[in-house]
Amino acid sequence: MTIIVGFIPVLNLLSPAIGGGLGGYLQKEGAGGGAKIGALVTIAFLIPLAILLVVAGGLIGSFLPGGVGGAGAGAAAGGIGLIAVIIIAIPSFVLSIIGGVVGGLVAGE
Repeated sequence: MTIIVGFIPVLNLLSPAIGGGLGGYLQKEGAGGGAKIGALVTIAFLIPLAILLVVAGGLIGSFLPGGVGGAGAGAAAGGIGLIAVIIIAIPSFVLSIIGGVVGGLVAGE
């Protein structure tokens, strides 16, 4: 659900919270279970994103024309992709856990 909502322009900022909330609601284990499923939703969302950014960054950096990047340009671009994933991961992780806790609490009542 996080990936699907991520394509909607206004809701993409809250997509981790929506995905975590839906997961926490469907898990029906209260706040603790919602927090766990929220963290798992973030991990499931970030693994393909990390692979995509690191590989794409490495490919783009390695095919720079005229030897502009040098021998380590692919590795440097892949490293920048990995840093981007880490920067994206922190707020996504927090929002997803909050959404999972709220979804778990709603399902528990």
